[in-house]
Amino acid sequence: MIHSFHVCPWWLARALDNPIRRLIHNPEKILGGYIKPGQTVLDLGCGSGTFTIAMAKMVGEGGKVIAVDIQDENAPDG
Repeated sequence: MIHSFHVCPWWLARALDNPIRRLIHNPEKILGGYIKPGQTVLDLGCGSGTFTIAMAKMVGEGGKVIAVDIQDENAPDG
């Protein structure tokens, strides 16, 4: 069996990082009850970093955010 999958092309990433998305998918509301100052958190599939930046603010200077995304500019568009 052949599996195919499609990912969002890298050049559309900016469309995901906009003020309207942050209103609908507010990182502070979604993650605020789970992330505390000083923690180390992991953001898998971070994309353009919309949630990563919010996480960094939540953990503060004493914390750490590790963000990983395997897709690069050279990835096929699907």
